[in-house]
Amino acid sequence: MAACSVDRLGRGLQDLVGLLNELQALNCNLYLHQQAIDTTTPNSAGHIPAVRRLR
Repeated sequence: MAACSVDRLGRGLQDLVGLLNELQALNCNLYLHQQAIDTTTPNSAGHIPAVRRLR
């Protein structure tokens, strides 16, 4: 899945965490252009667990 920015993915943090969980369950990757996050790379994939801990 690709998006211009993280703010396009949901209305709040719970929406974002839910989407990330759904993408992981479907074995899908995420690319966010403005934040330069690409979960196909080991460096950016490390951002995802940190976001989940915020909720």
